[in-house]
Formats: sequence, structure tokens, C-alpha cells
Amino acid sequence: MDKEKLLNQFKRKNKKLFELSQKIIVTGLEEDWNSETNEVIVHNPPIYQIEVWRPFLFDVRLIPTEFDGIKVVDQFFGSYPSEFPSDNAALPLEEFEAPERYVKFVNNNIGLISNKIKIPNLTREEALDALTGDFKKHINWCIKMRIDRVNEEKDNIAFFNKLLYEIRQAYYLSDIYNIYKEKEWYYSVTSTKFSKNKPLIVGLNWGVDNNWINNGNKYSPQCNYPFSTFEGLHDDLGSFKRTIPLFHKYFTSALFGMQTNLCFFRSEKENQLTKKDIELCTPIFDKLIKYTSPSCIIVFSKEAHNYFINREHRKINTESFSTDKKTIYFSKGKVIINNKEIDYYHLPHPNSYRFHKTEYIEKVWELCFRNIQ
Repeated sequence: MDKEKLLNQFKRKNKKLFELSQKIIVTGLEEDWNSETNEVIVHNPPIYQIEVWRPFLFDVRLIPTEFDGIKVVDQFFGSYPSEFPSDNAALPLEEFEAPERYVKFVNNNIGLISNKIKIPNLTREEALDALTGDFKKHINWCIKMRIDRVNEEKDNIAFFNKLLYEIRQAYYLSDIYNIYKEKEWYYSVTSTKFSKNKPLIVGLNWGVDNNWINNGNKYSPQCNYPFSTFEGLHDDLGSFKRTIPLFHKYFTSALFGMQTNLCFFRSEKENQLTKKDIELCTPIFDKLIKYTSPSCIIVFSKEAHNYFINREHRKINTESFSTDKKTIYFSKGKVIINNKEIDYYHLPHPNSYRFHKTEYIEKVWELCFRNIQ
């Protein structure tokens, strides 16, 4: 195939597309993946396609689906505007590109969009269609993807709702509620979707962001099952954000696991939780780890570590690493869950990392997770 000739023909028929796009090329697809048979399909000769590379601010309606029988591929590059989540937020695509985010962007930037795509007096509806190709189709696609995802997670959602009911009952018996009820901190089950046979990251409890509250926000009880992975929470991880580059370096698969806490009640400080609060939560936490049957458990809390230390069936050893200022402790070993022996790790809480040199924290992680990958 004469790629240059094809590109010239495509250009003659799509002049405005070439004017606005960043790059248009013809590529040959030599291999493809069959998701039904899990096999690589080799194309000989290659299957040619036209790739249109464009930024977010673009009239997607200009991109045809095919040209003279050849597939045309819409290739996005660059970053999304501030109305969308951070690029680090690994949300499901239908949540990342939720229709309401496009509506908010258009409401805030109708003049900018009009100038960029060179259509004067652009209406709100035209702008939404331009950015998505067809806004009504985009809405329907998001709805379908959400329905499919809910169907995939229906068993997990049912178990989540069962735990949510038990946590709600426990919360109103707790000291944290009876002492601080006017604070309305409430509770959560999990920040991530349930993942069976995957790494489980455990903290003590959910924290309170006073800056967030001072901006007029309020906490509420968790109601909806989340669909994010641990790394997908990037913008909402607080101090746990410090663990992301370390997991990438020493235990990448943990980023695709789930995260929860030993105590499901939210508090401003750890010492606001009482022994009773934790005892109310531990039977529910037991049910959660038995249901998810994690491949390993990674703990970032002394109190949660004590919970595992006090289990009957465990083999956990504490090790240490000395720095020029102090000794840093970590633990590793095995615990029994569902009659299965699984790996266990305990590391210092990320809040403490700011008091140590980066090289010391990395050394502790290296010692804890050596030979894991």
C-alpha cells in the first residue's frame, strides 16, 4: 500500500481535520489480541489504519470512523483539564470521562472551545458534541459501562452492603460516636473495590481532613461500593500517597489490590479511638479478610499489627534497620486465613517517612519485600 498516496487522499477529503489535528499518520497493524481465545492474531500482510492524534480541545466530530474501507483511529494525547480527575487517578474510564465533567468544562470554557475549534457563536450543545463526538452517545456509553461493571461486581456489592449494615449498627454503639457525635465523622467499609486473592493494604482507621472540612465540606457514611484500585485513589490517599513510588519500585502488584482499615470509624486522631471501638470492628474485619482471601497482607499501623500478632495461627518475625538517628522496625512472616498460609508484612506508617532520609525508607522497603518480584 502506498501510505503517502492514502494520506494525501485522506487530506483532500478532510482539510479541516488536518488543520486542527496535531498529527495524522498511516500505520500497519501486524499483530492483534483475541480476548475470547487469549491468542495473538498475526496479520500478514499488515492491516493498515489511519491514526488521528489530537488534544482534548478538539472537534471530534471531524474524525470519521473509516475512509475507503480503512479504519480511522481517534488517538488522544496530552492531559485533561482541571474539571477532570488527575492523570494519576486510575478510575474506570466511564467515571473519569463522566458526562457531568464535560458539562462543567463546557459551562466554564465555552468561549475558549469556540476559539480553539474555530466555530463562532458555539452553543453549549454543539460544544458537548464537539468534545465527545456525540454527547448523547457518550452518555449512553457511560451508562452501559457502569451497568456492565455493576453486573461484574454484583457478588462483591452484595457482600459490601452486608458489611455496611453491620458497621452502621456497630458505629452507633461506639465510643467515637457517643463522644464526638456532633463532629459527624461517620464510617466507611473500603476505599477500593473488593479484590479476591490480591494484596490487601491495611491501616488503622479513616482519617479526618480538617482543611477539607474548613472549606465547607462534610463527611457522610459510605453508601456506595467503590470501583477504584489502591493506586486509583492517588489524589485521596493523604500520607499514603508516599507509598505509591515505593510500591512501584518494590511491590508493583500491590497497587492493583484493595485497601481497608482494621477500624471502620473515622477519627481526627488515632488516640480518639478506644479499645471498645476497635473490638466492635474486628469481627467485621475478620469477615472481610475471609471473604477476600488476600494473597498477602501489608500493614501500616502498629495497632493493626498487634491484631495480627495476637492471632493464634501466625508466624511473624520483627526485624530492624539502624540509621544515623534511630532504629526502624519492620515485620514479615505468615498468617493463616481460610486455612491458607499467606505472606504478611508490617511497615512504618507513611506519616513517619518525613522524619527519615529517603534512602533509609527505601532500604526498609527493600529488606521487607526482597525476593518478592
